[in-house]
Amino acid sequence: MLIKINDVIAVPRPSSDGSILRYSVGRIQEISDCGVRITLYSRITSQFNSWDKIVTWEGLNGVLVCTAEHDLSLFLDEIKEGFLSLSL
Repeated sequence: MLIKINDVIAVPRPSSDGSILRYSVGRIQEISDCGVRITLYSRITSQFNSWDKIVTWEGLNGVLVCTAEHDLSLFLDEIKEGFLSLSL
């Protein structure tokens, strides 16, 4: 499996015209046959303590992954700053 529990993912959220404007960012809590459950990142607390979201396997197309080998703060900063052409 390419993703693991505790990996952080950024799931693209397309707009009505199909362009991607934002990401849902969360830490993987559970992996199942249906997809993954993530705890969303809160910009208010700067922690993964917001609501949980279920992402189907189909919904994981184009997902960005931050594993234990990556710098999480840099990953989040690049998303926030639009370095990845998107924002939280």
